Amino acid sequence: MLHTSLHNNGWRLVTGTLGALIFAFGMNLFIVPLVLYTAGLLGYAQVARTLLETALGTHFQVDIANIIYYVLNVPIFFVAYKHMGKRFFINTILYLTAYSVAASIIPIPMEPLIADTITCTLIGALICGCGFGFTLTCGGSLGGLDIVGLAISKKVRWLTVGRFGILVNGLLYLTCFFLFDLSTVLYSLIYTVAFCMVTDRFHQQNINMQVMIVMKTPGEDVPRRLTEKLGRGVTCWEGSGAYTGDPLRVFWVCTSKYELDDLRETVYSIDPGAFFTVQQGVSIYGNYMRKLD
Repeated sequence: MLHTSLHNNGWRLVTGTLGALIFAFGMNLFIVPLVLYTAGLLGYAQVARTLLETALGTHFQVDIANIIYYVLNVPIFFVAYKHMGKRFFINTILYLTAYSVAASIIPIPMEPLIADTITCTLIGALICGCGFGFTLTCGGSLGGLDIVGLAISKKVRWLTVGRFGILVNGLLYLTCFFLFDLSTVLYSLIYTVAFCMVTDRFHQQNINMQVMIVMKTPGEDVPRRLTEKLGRGVTCWEGSGAYTGDPLRVFWVCTSKYELDDLRETVYSIDPGAFFTVQQGVSIYGNYMRKLD
């Protein structure tokens, strides 16, 4: 079911929207009540809200940080369209709108749901990172500077979305250090680091896989089928079983976790008895295209 939802355009929109709702749920119920400043552009919007409320000496009935955030995203939409494509652009608008509506509807508790601050912070990071990772996997984003991170990570291989978030948020929390108390900054940092780590784990296109396939059938059609289906290069060589001496064909390919199910289905359609070994999280250098949309 998950494989179907992540590879069918209609179900991707549903799953990505669900991810936006999960993000709003974690934010409103766990992070906002702690008065923490979240990662990325939304964190900057929250700082702007606090400064505005302090300057006016009032507290807005509606969290205007989400309104500020949506407005700040307008120029970033053009970055999404130019560097990530039309589909990513449309999906991002849909997911961000879903988040904004949900964040306005989901009630924010007056007190944190969990008394222990660090526990509440980590649970919020887990929920928010899961939701955000789903939106990225489903070909969109929740806006913000992560879109810029996606565009840059397509050019700079070592810079994942999560790592980019940590770099950008260094400036945010340095600002918070001078404006607010130290404990707020430290807990916000803990949230951000945990959130970025969870995001990277749930963003399947960002997880590199090394796959080795062993087949007894000739398998001459495997390289062509995989190249057409995945757009990945395939290395192959002849082998033999050490015990039986039977001739074997061995194929080696690097892909993402998002593409793994398609690869497996393609190979099994040729040889249902094919043998796989899969290594996750490998480092890849050289001519390897990262497909993040």
